Amino acid sequence: MSQDINQEASTTQYPVIEFYEHNSRRAMRNAPSVRFKVQDAADEGSHLLWMTKSDIKENIKLFPHAKEALEEGLKYYH
Repeated sequence: MSQDINQEASTTQYPVIEFYEHNSRRAMRNAPSVRFKVQDAADEGSHLLWMTKSDIKENIKLFPHAKEALEEGLKYYH
């Protein structure tokens, strides 16, 4: 069983991207309004990044393994 856990940890694809929040106040100002939590393999912690609609679309192309989380944020841009 411990082998399964170790194998799962070694197959993590970086960067790890998670939807964090949508800020409607920023959206009203036409500022990037969707924020993601991003962790790179080299970092011990994670960072919060604001992304525009075009940022999200580009990151879907670059990081298809994170498509689900990125699309969750993309739905806030019409």
